[in-house]
Parts: sequence; C-alpha cells; structure tokens
Amino acid sequence: MSQYIINNGVLECIFSGKLDTLSSQSIDTDLKANLNAEVKEVKFNLQQVEYISSSFLRICIATVRHTGKEKFSIINVSPTVLKVFQIANLTEMICIS
Repeated sequence: MSQYIINNGVLECIFSGKLDTLSSQSIDTDLKANLNAEVKEVKFNLQQVEYISSSFLRICIATVRHTGKEKFSIINVSPTVLKVFQIANLTEMICIS
C-alpha cells in the first residue's frame, strides 16, 4: 500500500508491507504521477515497510537523480531495511534516518 501527500512543496510517500518487484512497478507509476512543479522535496516514509527489493532501490536512485541528494530523504527505516541500503552501498548517496 502506498499513500502520497503533498504539503508545502514536500511530497511524502508513505509505504507499507513488502516493496517487491510487483509493488515497485505501481510505486514507480504513482511517484511519476505525483512529481510535478509544486514538489520541491521528496520523503519516503518506510515506517511500515518490512522488505525492499532491488526494484525499489532503483526507484530510490532515480528519485535522487531527479530531485538532487539534498532534496530527497528516506525516514523511519527499520534496522533490517537499513541493512539492505548499507549492503547496496547507498547510504552515502541517500539521506536515511
């Protein structure tokens, strides 16, 4: 499940469950539909996420490239999901908390 909220130029994407290849396809489509001129910053809220696939990592990388490192962040990451970002060596490229 995904929820997209735009507030004061910040697009917060709230995800839950397993972000596998199938759900990542839907996320990619929805994210592109929500990125517009009004959006100045993007936050991925992973508080309720228990698993991420390489497809979701590609979405994160594409979003960083689109917005810029300083305007993209991932928040509320569990230790298990953080480990995936660490193994993929993305903790330098993406602001994760």
